[in-house]
Amino acid sequence: MRYQGWAPNRTYPKDHPKYDPQKPEKTKHCNDTNWFNYYTIIIGNTEYWVNVKNHKNFGEVVYVIEHEKPIDLITGHKKSDIENVYSFLPGTGAI
Repeated sequence: MRYQGWAPNRTYPKDHPKYDPQKPEKTKHCNDTNWFNYYTIIIGNTEYWVNVKNHKNFGEVVYVIEHEKPIDLITGHKKSDIENVYSFLPGTGAI
């Protein structure tokens, strides 16, 4: 697999049964991860996106394999929960 970037833990859409209007910022996987890493893999002649949960207790755990590139993919490496506060390029650590 080839590392491609990361994406934040997504919130529930308003039409989802677990959406809480009192806590609209609540994320789907808030109990076990804050972000997901993404890798690509070629199976046969098709490229797939491997969504890897950065689990709080177990490290990287494959969550799902997707056909489409995630729309919220951020290239580079996730540095912390306060991503890029002191950098000008996403995930690069450049100051």
